[in-house]
Amino acid sequence: MSTQSKVESLIHESNLKGNTVFENIGEVPNFPFEDFSNLVKGIKSRQASLRRHSLLIEATIFYAVANRNEKLFYVVGQILLWGAIPFGLTLGILVSWWLLIVATLVYLFGKKIVSDTYDKSIFRSAMGSERIFCFLYHHSQICVGLTLD
Repeated sequence: MSTQSKVESLIHESNLKGNTVFENIGEVPNFPFEDFSNLVKGIKSRQASLRRHSLLIEATIFYAVANRNEKLFYVVGQILLWGAIPFGLTLGILVSWWLLIVATLVYLFGKKIVSDTYDKSIFRSAMGSERIFCFLYHHSQICVGLTLD
C-alpha cells in the first residue's frame, strides 16, 4: 500500500469523525501561501521554514508516511530506548552500578534516533504531496514559519 493511500485512509477516518481535513492549502484559513507550489518555492528560497509543531510522536501517522528504512531506524531506536532500562538495571545489579551510566546514554541515543527519524519522515512526506501536507498540518504535526527580512 502506498503512502498516499495510507494517508487517504487516515483522512477518511478523520472525516468520518467530523474532523474534516482540507483538500488543498488554499482552503486553510490565514495560511500564508495560496498554493503548494508557492509554499515549496518559499521554503526553498528560505522565505519560510517547515517546522515540527507537536512534540508527540503519533505512531499511526508515522507508519503511514514512513518508508522502509525509516521504519527500520525507528524500530532500532525503540529497542534501544526501551531495552536500555531493564538491561541497564540488570547489569547494574549484577555487574556494577557504573553500567547505569552506559544504560542512560543508550536510552538517550535511542530517543534521539526515534525523534530524528520521525521528524525526517514527517518533513519528507509533507514536502512530497499537498494532500499529505494538509493532513499533517491539520493534525498539528507541522507548521510553517515565515522568516523576517
